[in-house]
Amino acid sequence: MTANADLYKQLRDSYDEDGFHKGREYIPEDAVNKILTRDGIKAELTRKSRGGINLSGCLATKVVKHKATRAFAILAYLDQPWYIKKLLDDGFTDKYLPLLEKREEEGLRSAVDPTKVFYLVQDWGDRTVHAFVANQWMLLAPVFIASREHKELDYRCPLPFSEVDDRIYAASHETVIFKAKIHRSHQEGFEAEASSLVVALKQFRHMDKFKKERDNLEKIRRLKNNKHMTLSLGSFSQEGRHYLIFPWAEGGDLDNLWKYGDSRLRTPELALWSLQQMSGLAETLLDLHLGFDEKTNCRHGDLKPQNILHFLTNGEGILKITDFGISSIHDNSTFERKETPTVERATTPSYEAPEAAPALLTKQARSRKYDIWSLGCIFLEFTIWLVGGWEDIESFNEQRKPKATTDPSRSHFYDIKDGIPGVHLAVNQKIADLKEDRRSNQGTALGELLDLIEEDLLIVEVDKRLDAGQLCEKLRNIVQKAVSDPIYLFNDTSSTAVS
Repeated sequence: MTANADLYKQLRDSYDEDGFHKGREYIPEDAVNKILTRDGIKAELTRKSRGGINLSGCLATKVVKHKATRAFAILAYLDQPWYIKKLLDDGFTDKYLPLLEKREEEGLRSAVDPTKVFYLVQDWGDRTVHAFVANQWMLLAPVFIASREHKELDYRCPLPFSEVDDRIYAASHETVIFKAKIHRSHQEGFEAEASSLVVALKQFRHMDKFKKERDNLEKIRRLKNNKHMTLSLGSFSQEGRHYLIFPWAEGGDLDNLWKYGDSRLRTPELALWSLQQMSGLAETLLDLHLGFDEKTNCRHGDLKPQNILHFLTNGEGILKITDFGISSIHDNSTFERKETPTVERATTPSYEAPEAAPALLTKQARSRKYDIWSLGCIFLEFTIWLVGGWEDIESFNEQRKPKATTDPSRSHFYDIKDGIPGVHLAVNQKIADLKEDRRSNQGTALGELLDLIEEDLLIVEVDKRLDAGQLCEKLRNIVQKAVSDPIYLFNDTSSTAVS
């Protein structure tokens, strides 16, 4: 691009495509800032000169000073750059964009401030007015600032996302998740969580579900210990669709780690990382349960491997809890006022605690310890993977599946007989089998983890189940000892394949 190229050509050459709306283009923010300088505006005014270089310079200075560079660019597109003077005289700045046509009005009314109406020059016909309104959108692609306010976008507004993957990476009856990349100049603060600027766009089908998860995430963001939580980077709505923006987890979810990482050698380093991640997840759960003020009660409500994401940062990466849409964050007085227990089902029955089972003769309210049961299920599968691999997890899943169903999500870790719940026999047998392996027998870190799961986590009686604080303390002790004692860590200091 040459320095003396007219403004129209410079802007045209900087176009980027909106990956969501094929054929829709926009001018990126960095190009706007590079091209629409005082010198660039002065050069364009001089090229279309009406008053000489001196007048061009004065008007260019005024355009920049009053922050009307985008309006100037639109007028340059229409080959009418000098008409910017009329807008400036009327008190126009770019903050009033977009301008909207109203059939009953002669002027253009600001969508941002409806009290502002701008009357363009009288010799403009309808065609020119329409062209101004249509062309303004290419300069109005939003800039997302991490964790800031929600954006309501006009259906004509371009989105600054490229490489939008048409594949659906996850879907439910409420949401769909896409992969995309946000333009570098249309974000602030994303790099801390998404260094490559690749993001997950979670689209909601219903406004109420979107609002609940967005509100939950806003509250959770204020927690101190959110290292192992997947936090939203922003949100927007357009054309009746609602989106949350998240960093993209390159490693997928915990199921992906177990399935596609199955060929990895089982080293002491991998075992230690796994224990540290389990401890980190428990610490995050503790903060979720108790990190709010004493009047607030919170639980996740749907912990499962698919809701634990694997981010590939340094070394082995980090695991983070996600999907806070079903999470309950209430004032404690809400629970005190209820005459009936909270019995809504989690989305994934396999990892639900027995107190949520529809077959129970007596319903029980869900407490924070509901999450502890779910975490116990996940930790048991994690141990199975470390010792036996993905096939063992699948086999264990089949052993728990009721004969009357082929649905893998119904493979509970408990069983109910005559209306009374108990730990599934396959769970007890699997723990016993794991304790026979040298890497997870008595006196090893994994052996102590199995004891913790069996004696404190997968406990049907809610009152006897550990709370998050007690769980964290026990996991810290296991990790601390594992760091200093390689034999205790894995009872095998060599690298081994799964047996």
